[in-house]
Amino acid sequence: MAEKTGEQGFERDWGYLMRFLDKLEAAAEAMPPVRRERLSSLLATKRQVCEDIRTVIDGNDQLKGTDVTMGAAPDDLIPRSRLTVGTLLE
Repeated sequence: MAEKTGEQGFERDWGYLMRFLDKLEAAAEAMPPVRRERLSSLLATKRQVCEDIRTVIDGNDQLKGTDVTMGAAPDDLIPRSRLTVGTLLE
């Protein structure tokens, strides 16, 4: 079966992605300030990238987003073993 393109074909996936980002934002509230601010900044950037991707998929030539360069977060700021897709979707 061919996969649909455009907003209709990806709507469910966007819903999952946005809910996942929402749960990450909620988890950030319980973090120490430095980690919370870093995660909030990364999520804001990620949401802008996602919006730009949707714009491209929907066939719009004009992107509203800004040029974004991502830097790596120091390893001690991200508790890799505690936040996973599975734990945040529960």
